[in-house]
Amino acid sequence: MPMPDHYYMPSPVRRLRVILWTQCGFTLLGAALILFALSQIDDATAQAVIAVTLGISFISAAALGVCAALTHKRYSWVFYLVIVVEGLVILDRLVTLLSGQFNIFLLLGMLIAVLALVNVLNEESRDYLLRRG
Repeated sequence: MPMPDHYYMPSPVRRLRVILWTQCGFTLLGAALILFALSQIDDATAQAVIAVTLGISFISAAALGVCAALTHKRYSWVFYLVIVVEGLVILDRLVTLLSGQFNIFLLLGMLIAVLALVNVLNEESRDYLLRRG
């Protein structure tokens, strides 16, 4: 029995959900590692910087998780929030790369963000999330 049209989710949106949940998980894992690093450092200035990074990580993970969880609701703000968050991730990775800090996880994070942008900006995704179809 085929699913009714109101349950249909285009494949780019399904891929986007998987990417967003993956990013959310990796971000939470990174936050856990940051929390561990915070407990190992005695310098107050470094602790403050790491604490800010930790806060940003949790906010980012929450935004990604909310977007992933609510894509099926077709809220238009999910579309825009994904674009903003992924754009900030790409910008952060580019700045880090240009500052001379290179590692494979940096490139992996940028690749995942680019894949998310490609999927959210896909015509089917755009139409679905902005309720045009």
